[in-house]
Amino acid sequence: MIPCEIMAKNVLPLIRKKLVLILKKENKNNAEISRELGITKSTVTHYLQKKRAVLKNREIENEVLHILDECYAQGNNDFSKMYCQICKELRKKKKLCSLDSVSYSEDSLACKNCVNCC
Repeated sequence: MIPCEIMAKNVLPLIRKKLVLILKKENKNNAEISRELGITKSTVTHYLQKKRAVLKNREIENEVLHILDECYAQGNNDFSKMYCQICKELRKKKKLCSLDSVSYSEDSLACKNCVNCC
């Protein structure tokens, strides 16, 4: 898979869950959160009930949440930029690889393309 596919399948739900929790702390209701993030109210509920967005790799989950917190601390509220920043950081640290269903050696063309893309 290409990096964007890996991110969309594995990391995007985790990012959305974190954003749901942040917006909930800002006293927004599920309908407001749903509109703001472009997801359904039932998806918001599932994130709040922890029925979605669980990465099997705790280290990567912590890394994603750390980068997301840093983006917010720097005043970066642009979701697209945050998403790309998280992807770049995970690729640079070669942590995105472990979320791919296919394993590549570090000197393979696929690995080099992933690290250097975007």
